[in-house]
Amino acid sequence: MNCENIERFCRPYLGSLHGENWCFSLYTSHDASHSQAVWENAKKIASGKLSDEEMSFLKAACNCHDLGMTKFDDVDIINEPEYCEHIRKNHHIRSKTFIDKFKDEMEINFKEAEILGEICYCHSSKVDLNDINFDIDGIRTRLLGAILRISDALDASSDRIPSGYQFSEAPHESKIEYLKHMIVSEVTINDKNIILKLFKEPKEHSDAVKTKLISEFKSVKELLKSLDLVSEIEFVYTESKLDESTLKFIPAPVKRIMKLYIKPSNYNEILEKLEYHNIVIISGDANVGKTSTAHYIAGYRWETYENPILLYRPRTQISSLPKNHTIIIDDAFGEKELDDNVFLGYNEIMQLKEDNWVILTSRKQVLDTALYKFRITEADYEKWKVEIGQEGSYTDEDLKAILLNHLKYYYEEEKISSHEIDIAQNNISKIIKSLRFPHNIDILVKEKLNEISEGKSLTDAINEAKYIKRVAKHWFITLEDTRKFFVFIVWMFPTRIELLKEIYPRIINSIKPLRPNLEIEDLNELVFNTSSYIVHDTEYSLNEDKIYIKHANYIEGIEEVIESSFETYIGVLTSSFKDLYREKGFFIIESLNDALLKIARINYEWVLKLIKNILENSDSRIKTRISQAIGKLIYVNENAFIVLLKDFVSDEDWKVRECVPSALIINLPDGLVNYKTFIDESFEILETLVVDRDWGVRANVALSLGKFGLVEPKKSIQMLKELAKDDEWGIKVNVANALGEFGFTELNDSIQILDELSKDEEEDVKKEVLNALTYTVEESLNNGSIKFGFLKYDVSFKLIEKLAYDDNPNVMDHAIRTMILCTIDEIDRVISRSSEIIDILKRLSSEEDCKQVITDSLNDYSHLMDEDVLLEMKTLLNDSELIFEW
Repeated sequence: MNCENIERFCRPYLGSLHGENWCFSLYTSHDASHSQAVWENAKKIASGKLSDEEMSFLKAACNCHDLGMTKFDDVDIINEPEYCEHIRKNHHIRSKTFIDKFKDEMEINFKEAEILGEICYCHSSKVDLNDINFDIDGIRTRLLGAILRISDALDASSDRIPSGYQFSEAPHESKIEYLKHMIVSEVTINDKNIILKLFKEPKEHSDAVKTKLISEFKSVKELLKSLDLVSEIEFVYTESKLDESTLKFIPAPVKRIMKLYIKPSNYNEILEKLEYHNIVIISGDANVGKTSTAHYIAGYRWETYENPILLYRPRTQISSLPKNHTIIIDDAFGEKELDDNVFLGYNEIMQLKEDNWVILTSRKQVLDTALYKFRITEADYEKWKVEIGQEGSYTDEDLKAILLNHLKYYYEEEKISSHEIDIAQNNISKIIKSLRFPHNIDILVKEKLNEISEGKSLTDAINEAKYIKRVAKHWFITLEDTRKFFVFIVWMFPTRIELLKEIYPRIINSIKPLRPNLEIEDLNELVFNTSSYIVHDTEYSLNEDKIYIKHANYIEGIEEVIESSFETYIGVLTSSFKDLYREKGFFIIESLNDALLKIARINYEWVLKLIKNILENSDSRIKTRISQAIGKLIYVNENAFIVLLKDFVSDEDWKVRECVPSALIINLPDGLVNYKTFIDESFEILETLVVDRDWGVRANVALSLGKFGLVEPKKSIQMLKELAKDDEWGIKVNVANALGEFGFTELNDSIQILDELSKDEEEDVKKEVLNALTYTVEESLNNGSIKFGFLKYDVSFKLIEKLAYDDNPNVMDHAIRTMILCTIDEIDRVISRSSEIIDILKRLSSEEDCKQVITDSLNDYSHLMDEDVLLEMKTLLNDSELIFEW
């Protein structure tokens, strides 16, 4: 093997590695001089115990081992810092590829390329030498790889630091290497030992370098020792102190955050308060990014100013802390609840800001408790405090960026695979919709993606990544009873404080026989004591406030506890619910119905049993009010809850029967269009009620058929035909309304029914016939096009024309507006329909009462009309001497 030829071939590639346009310019040098230094170390370690052929391979490997960091393949190189770091971590693999690709240019054969590539591959400490072939064709590749690895690590010359660059500018991943070249002042290799002389101070830097070198040596020690090569590594210290002004070494937690962090919306406010006051208190709930924000700001200040970072928990004398640092005090007043011993150091913490930058973090509840207990006024801390919220601080784009940063980071750390990255990237929307906390995203990427690749469903992985859900669950379990059942009631009734004042004591009194220790306490006090999870929003809506659980992940955790241990308490709510259903007030009834729905989503059988208990011996008021809840609950389980409405059909009170059709359509048309059993049974109920003795019941059936017509138009039309014959005009109005609502799917039958209804003497019936026609056109216009062509049929046009000449001026007005709207029919604008309508309007325009109706109608619809039609109508109006504002 011609080593000189290989060296000449490698030199230009290695020389380009640190060019100005290549981001490795900021890394420690890996050029030809480094290769030579590695070879000098290798010769000393080998100490004459290798064959000439092995020495040739070793020398060639010293020249080739860093070729994987060069630009030899334009396809797989992206000149970005993150990708360059990926190349650096995998350059031992790429070096092997390089050698195989350029073996002809290097003038080596296939077998030589295989051996040389294997030796270069071994120089990375990521490679377990025990997995490497001991020899290939008599060349001890494992041994040569071990010698290359330690020889490379021992090139600690300060000359390898790029000139003109400060330590702070080095990539975070390369800073330990920078430190090595600053801390190691001399390397000696003798027969059996490696001796390194280090600067003793600063100790944390010398310890970091020592740990790194010991790790490298341990990976090769046993192999070298077994072949009677160097067997020990020693460290001696010089009392000289390294000039710390050249160092700004970032601690590992801060380094990690600097790569992963995405700023919340109020980041600048946090930074400004710190820079103005030398202190900031970052408040918020668990896992919203308080500590990450503190670390990121500290890293930012470290890179901007020469100011060391100190991560600190206040468990010792604060007065002993050094000056001129950026001090992070995490959970400054206690972790999950106020720690009195910690808080007693508050004044000393405040004194720290005189000589340091101080960043405090605290959960909102702990901080609020501390301020309340120690009577610290708002003015004393508000100028330093900023709160990071669960929603609002991070947009969907922010969460997406957080996810992508974590994917990149853990891939580079070799914790996840490219396949797992693909899984996450293909499901970004689903992930960020469910995981709204940065910490939860971190857990998904770090712990759960690999489980998906092994067969776990994405949904299960996302659910398990909701760390905040687990925190909320544990918090709820450990609450004492008074607070626990308050949270339980707020979960059922997220409502206005005034309503909760009515509901809360009744529910507690229902549960008290089972939990005698329960007490009814002041709601404000209870909210304050649960403020990490419960919010009292005094600006919820117009002059109304609301109490509710803050976040969906909290609710999920709380619901898991309710599902496992609250069945008994649900069972004793009958009397309180029954009393509340008798109360007057829409909001109370709405809250009760929503509460039943919440419980049913956990266990519908609990609610079924509860409703049956409530309905037992109940009056019509309770039945009618709970019917709306039953309508919503059908969506949870159609078979279980429609049975309850069937019982209402035979009730003696017409008010109960009247509420059934309304309850059936609560979730139509979207929610239940595919629920065949529900649809079939609903029509059985409606067929019974369509002949009910009470006209109000029949009227409600007609109205409900407007929704059912979207699902089953043929069945609905047949019922509407019968109802159109009813003597009650209110029923006929609802029939026309229903026909308009489901869009004349059955065109001929619909027009026939409307034609009959137009003959009715009642004004409201005729107007509703026109409304049915107009409603369909307006809906289609709102959707961007005319979808229904029935207006082109002579029968429908003549129907409008007939009503336009009605003796009742209100009916005539409606007809005119319908005609004008019909001129917007984009399908038919070029034929005679518009002209016919204009002719009718001309005849009507002689009637003074019609002129203003035409004007108002044109004002409403002119922006949608055909220009020719519009011009003719404008002329008509001008001729009629009407003032028309265009």
